[in-house]
Amino acid sequence: MLKGGGRWRKKLMNEEKFGKYLLYACGEIILIVIGIGIAYQLSEAQHRSEEKRLEKRLIQEIRGSLELELNDFIANRDLHHSFLESQDMCIGFLEHDSTLLNTVSNFSIAHQSSTFITSSAPFESLKAFGLDRILSEKIRRYIIYLYDIAYPDFARRHARYHALVREALDLGLIYFDDWSPQSDTHLMRPRDLVGLTNDRKYLMKLKQLRSMNELLLLSIEDIKVVVATTIDLIDEYYAASTSRGFWTWSFSEEL
Repeated sequence: MLKGGGRWRKKLMNEEKFGKYLLYACGEIILIVIGIGIAYQLSEAQHRSEEKRLEKRLIQEIRGSLELELNDFIANRDLHHSFLESQDMCIGFLEHDSTLLNTVSNFSIAHQSSTFITSSAPFESLKAFGLDRILSEKIRRYIIYLYDIAYPDFARRHARYHALVREALDLGLIYFDDWSPQSDTHLMRPRDLVGLTNDRKYLMKLKQLRSMNELLLLSIEDIKVVVATTIDLIDEYYAASTSRGFWTWSFSEEL
């Protein structure tokens, strides 16, 4: 209530000026309603500001993780291309009895695997606060697809590839000098070329490994596009919501 309002009401009532009193009371009510409305608007503005800060922090974590994973996919794509080339040369050698050429190094490379680093921690943090904290539905769908579908599916394929590498080594190592992935040279030197070229079971396992590698490369290309698109959507979303650059880092242009 306005200071001194009680004295004015008493005076108006004593003077039996009810109409003026009613007008005064209505004015007081209007001022109170306006005050409540302003307080509510301030409270809502503060709440929205806190929500945006939380969204910014959560999506910064997601974006940072995606950028690292994108770079990892690009690096491992190049590795798996080199694996594929060596696998083709080894299969050609076993099928056509071609000259040994660089088969010593190619057999080593053909039996190598890779490590893909992905982190679900930012996504788990987002889920703990609520997926609807990401206000953009499109970005939210992409993030959910990556972490709930694409990454787990890729991890299964990569695990299968790694298992085939182990199976191929188990079959083929008897034809090579002592070798281990921890050795300095990483070279598999054939010591029984006759047995090696006549082992159809080993050849079939090497072909399986090659086919799985080709499938893995296709998966890398697909998932790389989704990751890069998600990063672009995040950048575009915040660039549109502020006149200043929301994000200060950039990701590799090598796609």
